[in-house]
Amino acid sequence: MRILLVISLILVTGNIKGQVLGRFYYNRNWELTARDSSEFFRVCIFDTVRNTFAGQIRDFDKNGKLLMTGAYKGGMRDGHFIHYSANQQVLLEGDYNGGLRTGTWTKYYPSGKQMYQVVFEADKAVIKFLNDSLGSPILEDGTGHWKEQYQEYKSPDRIVEGYLKDHVREGAWSLRDVRGRMIRQEHYKNGSMSDKTNYDEKGKKINEMFESSHPIEMLMDHFKFRITEELTIVEGITGDQYPFLKKVLPIGQNELNNLKSSLNEEIFTVVELPAGPYGGMRKFYETIAALIKYPEKARRMRIEGKVFIEFIVNIDGSLSDFKIVTGVDQLDEEALRIIKEYASTHRWLPGRMPSGRPVRQRYTLPIIFRIG
Repeated sequence: MRILLVISLILVTGNIKGQVLGRFYYNRNWELTARDSSEFFRVCIFDTVRNTFAGQIRDFDKNGKLLMTGAYKGGMRDGHFIHYSANQQVLLEGDYNGGLRTGTWTKYYPSGKQMYQVVFEADKAVIKFLNDSLGSPILEDGTGHWKEQYQEYKSPDRIVEGYLKDHVREGAWSLRDVRGRMIRQEHYKNGSMSDKTNYDEKGKKINEMFESSHPIEMLMDHFKFRITEELTIVEGITGDQYPFLKKVLPIGQNELNNLKSSLNEEIFTVVELPAGPYGGMRKFYETIAALIKYPEKARRMRIEGKVFIEFIVNIDGSLSDFKIVTGVDQLDEEALRIIKEYASTHRWLPGRMPSGRPVRQRYTLPIIFRIG
């Protein structure tokens, strides 16, 4: 059995402006909550200017047992991550580089025996081995069936399933929930994806413009990464409980009124720290792509192109004042609908000046329409 030697980790904030040693408290869904109602907590270095994790992090359960160690750089996962069981047994470990998995990742059974090992190489995930709980090989020369279940945020668990040949994905792979609803299908040849199809809640196909670097992965991220990186919070949490997050979390009524009144201040086009979506532009475009309902007339006429939309990123991160800068016939209305629907449920990190003061920023970006 693999034994974990727990070594104390010293977090050093140094003299970097805006970085603090913080403690976050989470509920069972990894949403920020009050300490008294938390199930987990995180000790970390947090960048209060960019509102992102900026160094080493450690996650614990409410009893103080270590659950995970890792690090962030530039707001993205970077370096070695280790996940632990309640008895401090290593369950999963591997490296991130710029937010993407890289190199060798190994998963273990609670007994300490290795379950599988995957090596991420560019756009491929190469399966070195897959064993059962007794340590016996499931794959023969890297060939056989793969199936694994993962937790999802406030939704049924998800299942990834497909066929491996010579250690890489081959043929059809699926991502569905435990109730059987298909979410995504992909087809592979020699480990590289040849095509994909996404489905909405009603089973209807969704057009998607953008690819991820590792489509249906054998090692899907736990939903907690997405929720914690977006700083998802529960209702009622105020800046008094997280003073270093005043510009992100809900704040007192007087501060809120002052904040709203300041929304009429000058609008900037160029700022020291530009505004941007939580999780980066790739995640933003993946979210936008899932909202597209390609206009039928435009599809019949084979109309494609880029619709450039201008909007304002307010100092509270809300998006407003949408307008078309450069349009494409038959696509403008859908582009506006998409960005407005996105803005109804998402906020951005506001632009900031050298002093760290958030400002309103004018932003222009393309919504790209392609017929798959």
